[in-house]
Amino acid sequence: GQQHLIPAIRGQRLNVLAALMSSGYVEDCMFYGSMTGARLVSFIKEVAQKYDKPITFILDNASFHNSAVVKQADEEFEKWACIQKSFPSIRL
Repeated sequence: GQQHLIPAIRGQRLNVLAALMSSGYVEDCMFYGSMTGARLVSFIKEVAQKYDKPITFILDNASFHNSAVVKQADEEFEKWACIQKSFPSIRL
């Protein structure tokens, strides 16, 4: 038989970040493109500034969780009353 070629049109990847609050409310952020440490820091800052209580963020072992940008933000996380917990052995 004859092979038919159908051009594949690829779109950008849609990423979603979410934080489940103890109240049951979900804070979220959706964006197209690659996930980076800078985007993670921005999301954590945005969520933390909405609340007056400490927030714990649980991170798995995605490469951007251990990026230099995230490590440099540790002092800022303390200012925002955020605690970052990494569990390298889990996949969420």
